[in-house]
Amino acid sequence: MPRTVSGTSLLVQSATGDQVLGADAASKALTSAINSFGKKPIDLEIAQAADATGTLALSVLGFRLKGVTSAKLQPVVLQSWLFASATGVTTKEKKVGSVSVTVVSYGGDTSVTYVTIRKGAVLVIQATDAAVADAAVAALP
Repeated sequence: MPRTVSGTSLLVQSATGDQVLGADAASKALTSAINSFGKKPIDLEIAQAADATGTLALSVLGFRLKGVTSAKLQPVVLQSWLFASATGVTTKEKKVGSVSVTVVSYGGDTSVTYVTIRKGAVLVIQATDAAVADAAVAALP
């Protein structure tokens, strides 16, 4: 997880899926997908990095599932957490510097959502604009 983006310090917190997944549609879909791997929500590690002051409109979520490769987990995050196959949602691949990201677009929404794999985790970078999202990608360890 990045600790600093564009000179702004980020607060990083972590938990396991059993602590944070709820009854909303995304949580239920992710739990179902986790179960399909023979895992439980407690096996899912989730981390979040964000600016506690709210100055930088950015959130980075990291997902890691014990015993499951990030390559197998990435489509699960895209489909269950981000609803990437829903009507009106599009995805495309692009490079941000040397990092490959999947760009998820939600119709008229002008915010930016990138998904990438880094150090065995699937990262979801959400920002109000591409410059902030690109800076977050550049700040990844």
